[in-house]
Amino acid sequence: MALVHSLLSCLLLALSVPLQLQAQTTTTHNITLGSNLNSAGPNISWLSPSGEFAFGFSPLNLNTSEFLLAIWFVNTADNTTAWYANGDKPAPLGSTLQFTSFGLSLKNSAGQELWSAGVNGAVYAGMLDTGNFVLYNSSRKPIWQSFENPSDTILPTQVLQPGSVLMSRLMATDYTSGRFILKVQDDGNLVFYTVALVSRYQYGAYWTSNTVGNGTKLVFNETGNIYFILKNNTRFNVTYGQLDVPSDFYQRATLDYDGVFRQYVHPKRTSTSERGGWDNDWTMVDLLPENICDGGITSTGSGFCGFNSYCKFSSNKSVDCECPPHYSFLDPNHKYKGCIPDFPPQSCKIDESDQFEFLSISNLDWPLADYE
Repeated sequence: MALVHSLLSCLLLALSVPLQLQAQTTTTHNITLGSNLNSAGPNISWLSPSGEFAFGFSPLNLNTSEFLLAIWFVNTADNTTAWYANGDKPAPLGSTLQFTSFGLSLKNSAGQELWSAGVNGAVYAGMLDTGNFVLYNSSRKPIWQSFENPSDTILPTQVLQPGSVLMSRLMATDYTSGRFILKVQDDGNLVFYTVALVSRYQYGAYWTSNTVGNGTKLVFNETGNIYFILKNNTRFNVTYGQLDVPSDFYQRATLDYDGVFRQYVHPKRTSTSERGGWDNDWTMVDLLPENICDGGITSTGSGFCGFNSYCKFSSNKSVDCECPPHYSFLDPNHKYKGCIPDFPPQSCKIDESDQFEFLSISNLDWPLADYE
């Protein structure tokens, strides 16, 4: 990505920033010790040199009283989040982020720490044009970076080393810890797991690269390929969204809230003629697994949807949850929580033989977990 040097370019860039951010964003190449951000202003974020990424306070679901400490794509319509730190502990209005030699510290207005990135010997920081936020020591070596502490998304040039984890958010607009994780395991395997919401118990894998003893790291290269490098230097392709002119697009790959790892692209140009047929929005170019509701993909626990419900994969490759006949969602706004019966519970006190019936439903199964 080219650096923005001219005043005219900076002015044009500012016009693309949402109104609430225009007067509250600082563009800087080096962020010095003692710098801070405040969710109430005057500075709420730091821009990358090109102005394409910002690091700072992002309103949570347009709620101006709660904020994520996040990195986002500045020039997309919804300021798409690329990284976030405090999904389980939203920062209230008036919270501050402090940068000291000991790292980053996010505190609410009462001084309670909500999140931190602890290091020793930080000298300066930078929001890079790759979407990576980095803390450096006096030798100009990175000592902490967002690329090595991912949330649910990876970006081009990002590499996930053994031990790295992506955690899905709970829902599209709920950034608390979700029900799915992607692990680059120390044993050389790349694995997707379901997890229990409350206990965080890890259930069985629903996808694996089957590369135990052979895998090394997960790479997202600039051309749009995501692959697992094996010890013999061959590649295990995970997704494939290669672009003819990668510099014309923003790219990301996200472990979405439904457990599907999707790769997306977004044209940087806004005019219809310059976009070359692409929509001015994020377009999915690949995904894994191909059909998460397929009968061959099984899991224990409540599965991809909640108890008493089932997973439905639509033609546009999105996932939805459905209730069986005579059942309703426990929470229609959070369908993953499962379904409850619309009829009275069974009792042994009276003869109920005429009050219940068995229904046959085609192409439906609850594998391995019918009565967990």
